[in-house]
Amino acid sequence: MKQKMILLIGLVYLTCNQETKEIRPRETKEIRPKEANMSCGNFFIKGQYNIETYTFCSTIPTEVQYRYKSGYWKFWNIGGQLIAEGAYKLEKKTIEGQGGCSYEIIEGIIDEPTWKFWDNKGNQTGFNEELISQLKSCIESLN
Repeated sequence: MKQKMILLIGLVYLTCNQETKEIRPRETKEIRPKEANMSCGNFFIKGQYNIETYTFCSTIPTEVQYRYKSGYWKFWNIGGQLIAEGAYKLEKKTIEGQGGCSYEIIEGIIDEPTWKFWDNKGNQTGFNEELISQLKSCIESLN
């Protein structure tokens, strides 16, 4: 009787363990492309920043340094699949109502018609608003 009980418990354990393995999602292996020089959230990135300054007026005018994206950029997903590439278009933006005077900054923006996009399987796709939104909101950090 003890042997049957042990066998039954072992069988239940193995069955439950196997079901758990099947339910558990496969983890995506992180593959960093060699040319990537930054990462952000679920993206690896190759790109560059330019550094500029503007004068913030307040009571005592202060020079403030900022950076903006410029040139050709590539984005890969966490699995190393290229998902977007293109050149940032530079635009001047006037900031008003802060510090007592207006000032201009340069922004690198995604010029959507000139960019290429791919899905996670490597198939080229068209304009992808959700992906562009993720790329725009991504805060890149140098590694």
